[in-house]
Amino acid sequence: MNPLWKRKDALLMPLWFRRNPATGKIEVPASPAVSAAPSTNGEVYENAASTIIQERRTQSWIDEAIRECQQNGGLDRLEGKGKPIEVPTGDIMNSILKNSGFLPAWLELQHEIRDDIRALIRQLDAGGDTASLPAKLADLNKKIAKYNNSVPTPVLQKGRLHADSLRQQANVWE
Repeated sequence: MNPLWKRKDALLMPLWFRRNPATGKIEVPASPAVSAAPSTNGEVYENAASTIIQERRTQSWIDEAIRECQQNGGLDRLEGKGKPIEVPTGDIMNSILKNSGFLPAWLELQHEIRDDIRALIRQLDAGGDTASLPAKLADLNKKIAKYNNSVPTPVLQKGRLHADSLRQQANVWE
């Protein structure tokens, strides 16, 4: 037969709640009557009753702190008060990253390529040097190759840029 401290059903039920004879209310006991007890082979079993009691005390303290904050108006000036909570659809992690302003490296590279293409078109429209165009396109195509290798799905990959159709290809990056 198991020793008494190994029989959780024998120990926990009387300790979880007690009726206060003065008020008639059911209360959590102030101190646990059972402590962790060693077995005959030297192991120590967790005292589930004291763990439950401590957890309830902590939860009660947290609830009391929140209630006190509400009564003192600490929750009245929160951003978004009175507005419905926006529940993200799809991948929760992506929505958390988006709300925090984080962009994956491939998106940062996409924005950089887009800005470089815009600057190149502005330079060409202003009558800039067309002799350096092949070198600039080669640099942009290297960035595009890096971008294509880093995107999460092949559907997002983009084609290389060519001098004769730069404006049409720029629309792909917008």
